[in-house]
Amino acid sequence: MAFVWGLLIGLVVAVAVAVAFTVDRRSGGRRRAAVLRGAVLAGLVRDLQAAGAELSRRDAHVGELEHAVAGLEATVVALSADAFDAAQRAADVASRLAEAEAAREAAERGAAEAEAAREAAERGAAEAEAAREAAERGAADRGGGEGGGAEAEASAGSALWELELVRLERDEAMLAALGGPAPVAGAGGAVGRILAGHLEHVREEVGTPADLSVGSALPALTPAASLALARLALEIIATVAKFADHLDVDLGADGDVARIRIAAHGWERSPLPESGLRRIAGLAPGLQASVRVELGDEPLIATVEVRGLA
Repeated sequence: MAFVWGLLIGLVVAVAVAVAFTVDRRSGGRRRAAVLRGAVLAGLVRDLQAAGAELSRRDAHVGELEHAVAGLEATVVALSADAFDAAQRAADVASRLAEAEAAREAAERGAAEAEAAREAAERGAAEAEAAREAAERGAADRGGGEGGGAEAEASAGSALWELELVRLERDEAMLAALGGPAPVAGAGGAVGRILAGHLEHVREEVGTPADLSVGSALPALTPAASLALARLALEIIATVAKFADHLDVDLGADGDVARIRIAAHGWERSPLPESGLRRIAGLAPGLQASVRVELGDEPLIATVEVRGLA
């Protein structure tokens, strides 16, 4: 802007000098030319003073504008920082709300599972009580009835055991055809063969490794006792196999008591299998057997016992 004003003032001075020269040349009067030049110069001085004042005023205005722009830029920077902080706080609040919602849903699921476990436990207790009462009624009927009732019960137990042996022989034949393991021989007897075949199914179908060991020879058992010992153990193994990393099954005897001990390693506690175990334990007395389940520290231990013939 100052450069423009300088050009304008230079142009005015040039015009004034040209005019004065022209007037001086034509008038021929030295005095008259001097007066004219003085008037022109006085006008030029006034114009220069006015132009300088205008330039100063404009420079001051430009400085004010620059100061205002700097203030606006600082304000924009501060607002941007505040907006960033607010966005971070909003993100933190949203994250905490999401965590709280997830915790609430987990608590609700836990409460639902606990309620399901409670209901399952109540059903298991009711079924166990019903089985106990049925066993007591059966014992009373056997004690007060004629010998024909006991004979019929023994006959039924023998028939069921024979059916179990038919199934065992069929499974062993299928395993042999597929190149499966040979049945357990020796002290384990038919019960050991039944356990071996079932554990092979667990390894193949469930994918849980399982080992069977046979200790001392089993005592003489009635067909009903043999069936109860095998079936209770098989149901326990089927119940826990999916919730364990490895199964160890020990078959043996303590005097006249035949025993199967099942250890589930890497046990994952869950309401469903625990409810099933309680139901199985509740049914054992009706089969003249006992089932003890230890749900404390890992591994889970379940023991099935039946008494042999005296």
